[in-house]
Amino acid sequence: MGTIKKTLDKLDGKLLSIERNTEEGKYELKIGLPASWVFKSTDYVGLEEIAKNKDGVLLKVFSDDEAVCIDDLIEFVKVIIDTNEKIAQKEEEYNKLMEERKKQLQDEFSKYEEELDQLREKSFKSMTDEEEEEDDKKKEEKKKPTPPKPPKARIIREGKPPEKPKKEKDDSDSLEELENKLTD
Repeated sequence: MGTIKKTLDKLDGKLLSIERNTEEGKYELKIGLPASWVFKSTDYVGLEEIAKNKDGVLLKVFSDDEAVCIDDLIEFVKVIIDTNEKIAQKEEEYNKLMEERKKQLQDEFSKYEEELDQLREKSFKSMTDEEEEEDDKKKEEKKKPTPPKPPKARIIREGKPPEKPKKEKDDSDSLEELENKLTD
C-alpha cells in the first residue's frame, strides 16, 4: 500500500478521483488544475474539459489505447504538474529579473535627472560666479600698487660703447685645452 500512497501523494491537491469505466474496462482520472496552467492531449492520453471557471479547470484524463494503464495516466498528470511548476518558476525568475532591471533603470534615471538639475543650476550660477570673480580681481588689482619695472636698456656713458659683460671663465678646461697648455 505504501507504493500506491507515494505515487498518489505526488498528485496531492490536483487529483479528485480515480474511476473505472466499466463499459470500456479502463481507468479515468479527474483532476483539478489552476486556470492559468497549460495542458494538451497526446496520441496516447486524452484530456476532456468537464468544467471551467476563473479559478480553475476540471479535467478527465483517459486513454482509448489498451496498452495505456492507470500508471501511465498518473505519470501523465505528474508531467502536467511538473511542467507547469517549471513554467511558474521561470516566470517568477523572469519577474524578479525584470524588477531588478526596472529598479536599476529607475536609479539610473534618477541620477540622470539629478545631473540635469545640477547642470541647470550650475550653468547659471557659474555665470554669476564668473562675473563676481572678475569684479573681485579688478578690485584687488586696483588695491595693489604695481612695482616699478627696472630699465632694460644700457646706459651709454661719455660716448663709449657699452661694455659687454665679461664671461666668467669656467675653471674646468676641456681636455684639449689642457693638452695644449701642457705641450706649450
